[in-house]
Amino acid sequence: MGDGQHVWAAAEWVLMLRNRLVREEGQRLVLCAGIPGSWLRKDARVAWEPAPTAFGPLSLALEPGRRRIRLRCRAQWHDRPPTLQVRLPGFEALDVEGGDGEMLLELRRLR
Repeated sequence: MGDGQHVWAAAEWVLMLRNRLVREEGQRLVLCAGIPGSWLRKDARVAWEPAPTAFGPLSLALEPGRRRIRLRCRAQWHDRPPTLQVRLPGFEALDVEGGDGEMLLELRRLR
């Protein structure tokens, strides 16, 4: 676009990255839908915190394993917890009713 160092261009870049990790869809929070599959193939923890959302700040951590991935989620919901949908590449989508603000999910890879 040729917009270089403009603040609005930098803000759009940050929003694009945030939406790859967490985004709102109505009363649901979609997690991890836009992350690259290569992040899940390494034996390294991936974490980001805090991610601001309309429902409250959220911290996420992915801990890849050979056949499973652990997703740790910690939140400070403003009100009622939203439904969470985890959409990791190579895994089935998983809907989770928002809990008390902290949860650990173990996800199995698609074959």
